Amino acid sequence: MIRRKQEGGLLLDAKYRTDGEAEINGRHVEWSAGYVLTYVPFESTQVTKRIVDPDMAENVEKALESVHWGALIALELKGKNVVNVAVEADPLADME
Repeated sequence: MIRRKQEGGLLLDAKYRTDGEAEINGRHVEWSAGYVLTYVPFESTQVTKRIVDPDMAENVEKALESVHWGALIALELKGKNVVNVAVEADPLADME
């Protein structure tokens, strides 16, 4: 059985990225294509990137299509991948 874990934070970005590689802080880093959420977890100052499970990418993208950066989100994880997202609050939505 694979445990599911809850996590959340302040959404910074949600986008599809292509395969790539770079030198970051003197070390070679490679990544694969996928839909990625970038956020700052609650009670943290570190930016975190999580890949969305490919089977769930369409659902997650739809859930975030009208959400602004800075929204508070709750993530459901399966392993290290996001399988579900819920928008807890979107303060910038009230400013439109």
